[in-house]
Amino acid sequence: MTNKGEELLHIAELLENSNPEEPLVLIKKIEKASRGEFGNEPIKFFSNPIFIQKLLNIGEKYVSEKAVLAQVIAALGMISERCEIKPQNMYEFFLSNISSTDKKIKKQVAYAIPFFPQFDGYENKWEFILTIPKITPTKDSMRVFRWIIERNLDVIPENLKGRISGILDDFIQRRDLDIDMHKRYTDVIERLT
Repeated sequence: MTNKGEELLHIAELLENSNPEEPLVLIKKIEKASRGEFGNEPIKFFSNPIFIQKLLNIGEKYVSEKAVLAQVIAALGMISERCEIKPQNMYEFFLSNISSTDKKIKKQVAYAIPFFPQFDGYENKWEFILTIPKITPTKDSMRVFRWIIERNLDVIPENLKGRISGILDDFIQRRDLDIDMHKRYTDVIERLT
């Protein structure tokens, strides 16, 4: 990871401190690396608070360039998940983009922020979670929605359980799911009742 890490750090510094001609091409290299093979060295590199802050700075700098911002959010989400880190500054960055109308940004935020422990204290937590199934592609969004529901089964407000069951049931009725996937959804529905 040393050479790769140096290259990624150089790209991050370019994006953070200058105005390169093709920022989208550069940030895509970081996002792709965040999805690459992981071992101890990549985890150490990506979870470094200095590198994370560079990505956050890039996100703030390119907030009006939606395609670049979506890649930054995707990279941070992947880093958060794969390195099992949930720092407050990353959570606040996701939260600052939670109301985005851009489909790619909305998707990346929805796929990451519900898995932060800080999100449990978010005032509009359930309203946001209930919007996730509407994000395209719905197959992916419903998978994330199911994970969130499974993770929160013990704290779902009683008045939302029927609505959530209906969303899950509607999905399995409209989709031709394989037996295992169908069972996963029906198991969640049963646990909600």
